[in-house]
Amino acid sequence: PGKIKKGFKVDRIKARRDPMNLRKKKGGVKKDESVTKVSVNTGGGAASRPKVIKFDTDSMKDYITGFHQRKNQRRMYAIKKAKDEHRATVNSERKQTRESQR
Repeated sequence: PGKIKKGFKVDRIKARRDPMNLRKKKGGVKKDESVTKVSVNTGGGAASRPKVIKFDTDSMKDYITGFHQRKNQRRMYAIKKAKDEHRATVNSERKQTRESQR
């Protein structure tokens, strides 16, 4: 039959060519995977039933991208504040030069 190829590179190529490869699937998390059950062992009754935690990809994306957005907002605010302060100092200097010329 031939030599059996083994190794990291061969495994990567095989995984790339595999039509059932999970990495090829697009669209993020499946709806079935978005619900995670967590069991709570506190005794009996309703408290011992598993709680359902929903994993919302949109809110996660907003949370993660929010860091970048808030950082940019802080930068824009700092730039605007610096421009306003500069404008105020220039105006006060102009006012002083006008008063000194009188």
